[in-house]
Amino acid sequence: MPFDTLQNLNGFEFSHITLLAGVIVAASMQRINGVNPGGLIAAAFLILAGVNSIYWAICLLAMGAVVAIVYQKFFSHIFLGRRPGFIMAGMSVVSMTLISLVLRQYNLIDATDFSYPLGLILPAILALSIRKQGVGKTYGHLFLATAITIDLIAAIYLVGAALGHDFHALDALAEHRASLHIGWGTAFSIISVALGYCLYVWKGVKSAGYIMLPFLATLCVASPLNFLLVIALAVIAYAITALLSHMSLIIGINRYALVAIISIALAWTAEYTLLHTTDSFSPFMGTTVFAALAITAIVNEHTIYSVRHALPMLALSIAVMVVVETGASSLVQLATHHQPSRILKAYVVESH
Repeated sequence: MPFDTLQNLNGFEFSHITLLAGVIVAASMQRINGVNPGGLIAAAFLILAGVNSIYWAICLLAMGAVVAIVYQKFFSHIFLGRRPGFIMAGMSVVSMTLISLVLRQYNLIDATDFSYPLGLILPAILALSIRKQGVGKTYGHLFLATAITIDLIAAIYLVGAALGHDFHALDALAEHRASLHIGWGTAFSIISVALGYCLYVWKGVKSAGYIMLPFLATLCVASPLNFLLVIALAVIAYAITALLSHMSLIIGINRYALVAIISIALAWTAEYTLLHTTDSFSPFMGTTVFAALAITAIVNEHTIYSVRHALPMLALSIAVMVVVETGASSLVQLATHHQPSRILKAYVVESH
């Protein structure tokens, strides 16, 4: 299935199918041959980026190797190099934000594309894999995982079409509901990474994947009901994961894959149900992919560090990011006479 065909299919349901298929394929490949195809969500991210802008997807791929090389040359032998995830995440956010400014200057990417905020962290994910297993294995298996995922998506769409399923039904139902158009500012993402690093050094606990904090904080401010929905689904996903983990002794990467699959399925089910049973409520405000990733991060870290240690850090992190985002937004609006800033305002709520 070529990318131009995928572009015609692009929509809410396509994002869910891509994310779920990508995780299943990546987890299966790692289980079979022991090689990480750039991370569980790398293939899905690459496809979602590519259907919006092939130039952006190419930049994401290239920067994965660049971040790995720069980290190895300048950061691996100093204190901060002991925590590569935080350093690489910061490098990834800054570099991809600069690249996005160039691409937007030539109208090669839209600031509201799903691919833009999703892709900001992809080079860091790839760089972590490159650091452990090398460039060849990482990219080779990533390309293979991407190809298999596209084939799986094609098979799903062929079967669905044969059964008369409308893959754009959710888009039609959500068309006139409030949405959260996402364009992450570098400042908020860097603050989030720095906050996550400080809490990890202080308590040894990562909070909600640290990179998902701006999304959770903004959702909390923009739609408290949707924020509570994410937390409720995280509790359900945690309970299901605990039950299945005890039954099948799932550990390590397999546990994370299980958490991701459960989280994606729950978010997808919640969106589908609420769109069909309510007239105006906008589940996750059109950001179900981010909600699924946030649920995955919350559940995974509460499983690793225990609820007693992880929950206070999650609450503190979200509270800090809420204060930072609302404070910055207020200051910018005052400074610009109530005109929203394109640089500092991370999320813009719109109603169609």
